[in-house]
Amino acid sequence: MTNLAKNLELFGFDSREIKIYIFLLSNKDLPVYKIATEIGLPRTTVYKILESLRKQGFVSSWIKNGVKYFSAESPERLNDLIQKKQEALKEAMPEMLSMFDSKSIYPKAKLYFGKEGVKHAFEMLLDNLKTNKTPIIYAYTDNMLTKQFPVFFKEWRERKNKATNAFTQLIVPFGTSMDKDYLTDQHRETRVMPKDFSFTGAVDICDGLVLFFSFHEKEVYSIVIESPIVSDMLTKLFKYIWKTLE
Repeated sequence: MTNLAKNLELFGFDSREIKIYIFLLSNKDLPVYKIATEIGLPRTTVYKILESLRKQGFVSSWIKNGVKYFSAESPERLNDLIQKKQEALKEAMPEMLSMFDSKSIYPKAKLYFGKEGVKHAFEMLLDNLKTNKTPIIYAYTDNMLTKQFPVFFKEWRERKNKATNAFTQLIVPFGTSMDKDYLTDQHRETRVMPKDFSFTGAVDICDGLVLFFSFHEKEVYSIVIESPIVSDMLTKLFKYIWKTLE
């Protein structure tokens, strides 16, 4: 596939539309039967696709001596359509977000694999903090987080501290090295689980959002659950455990 074809595919064209549109860019004023013969598609199929492209504004047509001819519109038409779509999307966005963010008793859950998936989950958490101006994060984590993501997590934490006022209550397993990544500071208070109740992985609880993480070698992933009910339940359990660690 050429770069032009790939770019048209990203724009939203399917393979047959790409074939016809590219052909018309360099072959103007042609009837349907001629186009169908040249590109090797059935005449009825080509006609339906041309009519669809015409309705979208990508091609124009006219009738001469009872025969319908087609030509591609100027490629600048694509820019005009993109601008109109962006304006329409901008106008519709508040209503769509309102529908998307509406509270529901049914949770939404997504699984993200690998390091890039985990990074994406952390970005979702940061977006949630910014949007909801959440005052506190309840978190459990083992030290594999900073071993697997030493650069990313430091940069993410700096962005979080700069962009939000969210304070973190952090619970770590017994034996965790109390270095700068885990010590109590102005943005975080850390408490340690007893030796008999160690754990691996991580959980972040934040205003309707719960994120489960595994950072261990071949099991690097995140499960993100959007549910006020699940979040509230796990928040209460966290607070109970937090008090026992005083």
